[in-house]
Parts: sequence; C-alpha cells; structure tokens
Amino acid sequence: MAAGLLTLFLLSLAGIPPTAGFVAKVAVFRAATEAGYWFLVLIGVLASVVAAYVYLRVVVLMFMREPEEDTRPDESWLPRVALAVPAALVLLFGVFPG
Repeated sequence: MAAGLLTLFLLSLAGIPPTAGFVAKVAVFRAATEAGYWFLVLIGVLASVVAAYVYLRVVVLMFMREPEEDTRPDESWLPRVALAVPAALVLLFGVFPG
C-alpha cells in the first residue's frame, strides 16, 4: 500500500494528471504565459520533463528491484490513515481543482 501511495505522490510532483500537481503546474504556466514570460514557461516545462524522468526512475526502481532487507511494514491504522488522507486529497484536488 505504501509503495502505491508513494507512486501517487511522485506522479503528483511530476505533474501527471489527474493529480493536484498537474493542476498547480498548469496554473503557474498559465499565469506566466498571460504575463508574457514565455521564456520562463519554456524553462519550467523543460525542468518538469527532467523532474518527471527523475521521479519515474524512482517509481521504476521501487517496483522492479527486490528489497535489500526483509522488513515488515507497520500494520497499525495510524500510518495507513496518515498516507491515505493526503493521497485522497491529491486526487480530489486534481479532479476538482476549484
């Protein structure tokens, strides 16, 4: 469960729809475009592509490699709630940004 939620958070940081990170990047790029800062928008888009590569590389390594240690995750309810609530909000703000 934790790996899937970490994947959601990384996809949000990369700006992949339907997450809140996508909505935020679109809003920032739109404001910069309307203000006439095309050069900064170009730099921001290129930086977003590089960042997406880095974040997706982490996701690939997380799922394609065997764990180095044999550890058991915490099975109590508190860590699950602490991850599930922000994950739900990331998706909610991505689908309903207003």
